[in-house]
Order: sequence, then structure tokens, then C-alpha cells
Amino acid sequence: MTPVYHLSEIAKKRHADTFIWWPSVRAPIIACYNSQLTGHVQASTICNWIKVATGTQTKVQLMSATGNHVKIHHMGILQYQLQILKPQPSSPLPIIEDHELLLPGDYVCVFEGAAGTRPHVTYNRASRVSLASARQFYLTRLSVDCRKIPVELIQQKDSTTNGSKRCILTGTSEPADIVTEWIFPPALSHQIPRTAADVGIPVPAKKQRDLGQLEYTTPSNLIVMRKELYELFQDNAFSIDVDDGFKVYRFNQSAVNAAGLPKQLEGVDQLKEMVPFLRAHFHWTLSINFLGGAIENEFDMNTIRQFRERMGLNGDPDSELAAPEDQGWDSLMGQDAKKLMEEGAWKDIVY
Repeated sequence: MTPVYHLSEIAKKRHADTFIWWPSVRAPIIACYNSQLTGHVQASTICNWIKVATGTQTKVQLMSATGNHVKIHHMGILQYQLQILKPQPSSPLPIIEDHELLLPGDYVCVFEGAAGTRPHVTYNRASRVSLASARQFYLTRLSVDCRKIPVELIQQKDSTTNGSKRCILTGTSEPADIVTEWIFPPALSHQIPRTAADVGIPVPAKKQRDLGQLEYTTPSNLIVMRKELYELFQDNAFSIDVDDGFKVYRFNQSAVNAAGLPKQLEGVDQLKEMVPFLRAHFHWTLSINFLGGAIENEFDMNTIRQFRERMGLNGDPDSELAAPEDQGWDSLMGQDAKKLMEEGAWKDIVY
């Protein structure tokens, strides 16, 4: 049976089978993804994804969240907390080696240093939309085409390829199928968090944030690609991890099905100038396909409190539980409440 803490809307939408926990009272699952799309990923790569997605510079390692060194506490209705148990001197924490592949399951971040040094994480970036959808917002609401590229920039880009336009992914050069487009639209660069600068992503200077984002208006932020693949690229169905050998990671079935999409880019020495912008695209892709997944983020305490009162779960000795046939018991909150009672922990829960 699928644990309730794996049933957030984000996790279900992604068909996630791999979950990363963050030792925190609030929103303990920081990330989740579908390994059937991405393939099994090395532990060191996932740790770097956490850094790119959150901007943290604290060293992160991973260990399994299902062993004897970890306990998941059921704190209340749709409230869970993961605790890393203090190891014995003769039994260090079983840290996963960097080269090991993560199989589907639960994993927890382990930080160097004291608990107080753990970085703060902004969770709301998990609600971002794709770059294509964000572009559409600018077109319909602000009458600004954030994909419009100055002609001189395209000419400068063409001059670096001796006039031969080839798709960076497939190497094909059919003129009718090839487009030159932004890697990351400059008009959206103001949404890049300032902490991203710590992981090598350009962040517009404050005085430039409303003046066209000069850091992003450069030929280095242009990419030549087959039109149908670029559409998937802007949908964030796939992205290029420049920190993992320029591997092409798929996050949507449409990218898995895409003809000609390679597993890795070739000729990466020629791509160095594009690295910061490819990393910005990957950061955005991780925000909508990797970051987030905690069920605690989807139910506020007021909603849970109202549910408890309706179902007679408010701790009042004079209150009667709702009838067994009440549909409230079939809801996610109802199922989790029944689990608390089955665990015998209901009377210990403080609301």
C-alpha cells in the first residue's frame, strides 16, 4: 500500500517513485521524481540537483530512509517528520557512495556540520510552470514576446558556426526544421533567485532587473535545435545537466518518445559559453520536475482543523466520531486519521 506521504498531488502528477527527504518539521519531502523517465541517477548527481534547485552550498550526502538509522514519525493528520537517529560510535551513518545509483525508494539528506548550519529551502518554486507557459503569460498579459531575439545576436551566433546551422542535439541541418532560440528567455530571468548565483547561474543585477536583463541578452544564450525538440525543451520535458557530462535527462514521456534525442551531448568543448544558461534552464526544469512533493504543503492547518471538527476528532470527550459510512473517512485526510487511530497514537497527538 502506498504510504500517505507519497500521495501529494505533485508526486502523483509526476508518477514519482523516488523521494528525497529533508530533515525538517515543515514539508519534509524536498524532492521527488520518476526514475522510469530519468533512469537511475547517481547519488552524487542527485546531491548536485539539490544544490542547483535550492542554491545551497552546504555539502549534501544521501542515505536510505528505510534503514535502522531513520525513523518516520506520524505527527498528525497528513503530518510526517523524519528523524535521523544518532549513530553509535561503532556504527556510522550508512552514507550512499557517490557512484551508487538510486533505486526507487526514500532517501534522506545528510549535512555536514551542526543542525543549525542546514540551509533554508524555498519550497514555492515547485509550483512554477514551464518556460513555454510562462512565455505565453507574457504574450497574453503583458503583450511582450519574451522569445523575440535581436537580429544582430542571431548573426553573431551564426558567425561562430561558419554559417552552418546544425541541431545541437541531433547534428541535423535541414533549414526548414532548424530554429535559433533562447536557451533561457531574458524576460524571465528576474525570476531566477539570487542564491542561484552561488551555483553558477547568471542573476541580473538589481538595477538591470527591469531593463532587459543584459546578462541574458547575449549570443551565448542562444541554441540551435530542431523545432519539435525545442518545443519540448521549452516545455521542460527534458534538460541538459552540464555538471553531469552534458547528459540529457528526460522528465516527461514526450521526451522519452522524441525521435533523435540523445542521451548525452557531443563536442562539449564548443559549448562552454552556453553552460551558465543551460544550467539556468536545468534549474528551472528541476523546479517543476524535481523540487517539492511534500503532502504537508497541500493541506493547511485550518482545513485539517475543520475536518477534525466535522469528523468528531477534535479531542472533545463529548464528541462522537462520524459514522463509519461517512464519506469523509474515504478522503485522504480520513484515511490518514484512521491510520493514526490504528497506530494507537491518536491520543498522543497535540493539535
